[in-house]
Amino acid sequence: MYGITETTVHVTYKEIANSDVEKGITNIGKVLPHLGFKVMNQNGEEVTGDEEGELYVSGKGVSLGYYKNPMMNKMKFTDIDNVRYYKSGDVVKLLDDGDLQYISRNDEQVQLRGFRIELGEIESAYNDLQNIKNAVVTMDKAFNDDMHLFLYYVADEELAADYLRESVKSSLPTYMIPSFFIKVDNIPLTVNGKLDKSLLPKFIIKDCEAPSNIKSPADKTISEKVREMVVSIIGNGVINNNQSLLESGMNSLSIMRLIVNIKNQFQIEIAPSVLLENDTIMKLSQVIEARQKEEVKQEYTPINMNARNTYPLTYEQENLWFIHQTNVDKSLYNIVFSYEIAGEVNEGNLELSLDKLSDKHQILKSVIREEAGMGILAFDESIHHYINYFDVSDIPSDMQEEKMNHFVKEETERQFDLGNGPLLSITLVKTNEHEYQLLCNIHHIIFDGWSIPLMINDWFAIYEQIENGQRNDEDNQSIQYGDYALWQKTHQIM
Repeated sequence: MYGITETTVHVTYKEIANSDVEKGITNIGKVLPHLGFKVMNQNGEEVTGDEEGELYVSGKGVSLGYYKNPMMNKMKFTDIDNVRYYKSGDVVKLLDDGDLQYISRNDEQVQLRGFRIELGEIESAYNDLQNIKNAVVTMDKAFNDDMHLFLYYVADEELAADYLRESVKSSLPTYMIPSFFIKVDNIPLTVNGKLDKSLLPKFIIKDCEAPSNIKSPADKTISEKVREMVVSIIGNGVINNNQSLLESGMNSLSIMRLIVNIKNQFQIEIAPSVLLENDTIMKLSQVIEARQKEEVKQEYTPINMNARNTYPLTYEQENLWFIHQTNVDKSLYNIVFSYEIAGEVNEGNLELSLDKLSDKHQILKSVIREEAGMGILAFDESIHHYINYFDVSDIPSDMQEEKMNHFVKEETERQFDLGNGPLLSITLVKTNEHEYQLLCNIHHIIFDGWSIPLMINDWFAIYEQIENGQRNDEDNQSIQYGDYALWQKTHQIM
């Protein structure tokens, strides 16, 4: 039986069979007849299908509340349609047979930069280390109100941050590795044996002297500007020029922001790997100074067309590929946009014109393949772009809107396969006799927002030519994005 003190203990009942054990899930059974329940998401809406959510319990067993504790009562009890519910804090999923599957506690489950993280999984990985006696993980704000993971651990001696990061890389993805590590004498607990976060010490940045082999850049203004960028991004105003950026609050997203800021300020392209190898303000300033001297020596070289199917990635693409490799959420850089079309549309010709557009702009038929640990831009002429067609013109407008929202959600959450493609998805929805919605989704690694009107204008110019019976066999020989990438890597930045 599963139960909660605030609901007079018992809530569900389940007779466990061998088959339940073999399934490997925590099935807590059905809610008892005298109680009611809802499974609610973080927006306070009842979940549908196999979504997970917090278990709310109602009925005769629900208590009146916490004695003389109005704050807790407001937090843990709520009224829905004049029915009083207790918010259990337990994350569950409603199974097809009406049973409930227990997932976790929602206070152990956090959202960080788009990822759902179980703090218990991180704690387990660190508690498995021989030299750590006990460990807990919290999520809290640091510096510029940015959220970070903090590891508090009990050990005989203080452990190096590099060791604590490297030791769990085989069992935890990058986004689950804490930003900060704090050694404590013991883990503070409440009288009920639960973690007392209020007694955990606050993180304090330690001063760090410059290694003797690290020289300051000749141009002091470079390090001053880099420092300003770092402080503005992570909000850590006490960081000195020789402290690790990763150990001072940098994460994969703030690294990308710093790379963009460096490009805008110094007109210098820095790859993520270079930044990670030089992750102090001083080292990074030296890299920028050296790159600037190289730039002065270089002469302008025009971009040439190249008869090849593979190219290096641009630095911008390398940044995105780096994020794609390290993040679980592969939909992070989908560019989704839509256009209304008035008039009749020939679906066959629209698809044909899209294919011709992709032959003209080869980036639309490109994929990102991995060779020797590096990303490579490859033009794949075998890719054919199909248009998904739906007709919702015969259903009410409110249902049409619901359908469109569903299509948009599908595209927003689409997980593009960078290695095999295609890296774009097109949907045409007929909403009325002569009205359509064109929904486009393209991965940012081959596209950007500035290109949307250019693509649409070019696409429909080709479509009009086909519709009017004009031949569209013009020579597509022109400078491609791959040519620019090759030029950037070969001539602009060595």
